[in-house]
Amino acid sequence: MGKLTAAQVKHAKQGRHCDGRGLYLQVIGGSKTWLLRYKHQRRERWMGLGSVEFVTLAEAREQAFELR
Repeated sequence: MGKLTAAQVKHAKQGRHCDGRGLYLQVIGGSKTWLLRYKHQRRERWMGLGSVEFVTLAEAREQAFELR
């Protein structure tokens, strides 16, 4: 399962925080968003899954699982 907890998401500092299997929490300024890292045609790509304000940790994990 994932490495992040709801408390860690709430109090996360600047940067990217890995939850595992390509799911990341990105914190820039006061903005927190979910990102999915994947490869397409041998190139690394990033897909936004939404803001923490609207997408919970469980929902982000579920979306990442479906997209993988």
